[in-house]
Amino acid sequence: MKSLFNGKYMTWGRAIAIALISGLLAGLFAQIGYMNGTSFTDFFRAWEWWVFFGLLLAARNDNFAISFFQTIVFFLVGLTLMLLVQWPVLGKGGFIAYVRGHIILFLIVTIAGGILAYLATLKGPVFAVLLALFETVTACCLVNHIFEFRAVSPHHLISIVFCVLSIFASVWGIEKDRAYRAVALSIPIVLALVYAFVRYRFGFVFLLPRF
Repeated sequence: MKSLFNGKYMTWGRAIAIALISGLLAGLFAQIGYMNGTSFTDFFRAWEWWVFFGLLLAARNDNFAISFFQTIVFFLVGLTLMLLVQWPVLGKGGFIAYVRGHIILFLIVTIAGGILAYLATLKGPVFAVLLALFETVTACCLVNHIFEFRAVSPHHLISIVFCVLSIFASVWGIEKDRAYRAVALSIPIVLALVYAFVRYRFGFVFLLPRF
């Protein structure tokens, strides 16, 4: 887990290759009817994947500018390819409608995420809290997947496993100090439990598992 977030610097070639592979697989999976509503269509488009790759790109670069622009390029390339692969299903009208309806959200989240993800990989208590907020997003997605899993088991099981592994891999890989790790883990766990209770008791749904 540590080597994943602390290995060689993320080169532009690796970042673009990951974007191309992710976008291609996401686009292909979305066209397979029996995969709809499963972990395979959660892939890449779900918030937890966004958080994971954003933190990975940030942690593998000690230069803010490179980290920031790699994050933006990664998602723009991946999302564009994902939609282009689905062109036979979406058609021109569906493609344009999807872009118009989501492009502003994608840009805002990606730009903000690129900045915050880099800060979350730095040392210090404030940055540990910031990392915890990122992991809270993943933890809330985990809660959503668990609720969906209960309704349509075994769908979303892979997404549940990924969320759990992602949280622990990110925290252990980024944070070196035990106290900071405790902060980065305890906050998302507590907030996810609160969210689970609120969703169960009042039906409030936060961070739907796909865009």
